[in-house]
Amino acid sequence: RYWRDWSSDVCSSDLYVVERILRQSLDDYQAESGTIIVMDPRTGGIYALAIYPTFDPNHYSDVEPKTWVNSAVSEVYEPGSVFKVVTMSAALDSGRITPQTVFEDTGALTVNGQTIHNAQNMKYGRVTATEALAHSINVVSARMSLDMGPEVFYSYLRRFGFSKLTELDLKNESAGIVKERGQSDWSPFDEATNSSGQGISVTPVQMINAVAAIANGGVLLQPHVVRAMVQDG
Repeated sequence: RYWRDWSSDVCSSDLYVVERILRQSLDDYQAESGTIIVMDPRTGGIYALAIYPTFDPNHYSDVEPKTWVNSAVSEVYEPGSVFKVVTMSAALDSGRITPQTVFEDTGALTVNGQTIHNAQNMKYGRVTATEALAHSINVVSARMSLDMGPEVFYSYLRRFGFSKLTELDLKNESAGIVKERGQSDWSPFDEATNSSGQGISVTPVQMINAVAAIANGGVLLQPHVVRAMVQDG
């Protein structure tokens, strides 16, 4: 399935490539589902959107009803480490760090009685913020969010468009789930894990729109698949 921003020069063969790459990636990694979205960060225009599993609209009754859902906008997932670009952008913009700020990574961080570890239990020692992002260090991301504090950290998540609709022009969009301070089951550990995209739920279109805002100089746009509808010229 494809939706196209007709302001682009993307042609049908390019859109086919996106679908082909998605299917090949699913085969390579033995994954059951996947999504690819191609967006222009300068306009919010979506050039291509491919999901799998998919179906033939002419024979929609041949598949289970859950397959009809456009998972790119309607289903949420834990974004994982890609979310660290949002955490670091917030820390930079709020003035809490610079790219050269040094952190001491011990490989683990205990918050509210629970411990966060780096992937594969790695310990990196003294690293700059830039190196922490390059190595995708969980402990440093957690420290960045905790240094900001929940009020600042979650205000940036809202400004990046999480926990609310993007108002993309496709049906049945989900707002995602962000648990914040003040909710009965929230703790600082949630903030620490949220910094690495864990314990937070987003849609694929929310995630690409947030990253596009970084590429667009910090301006968050409303994503769209239709540039205009033209009738009688």
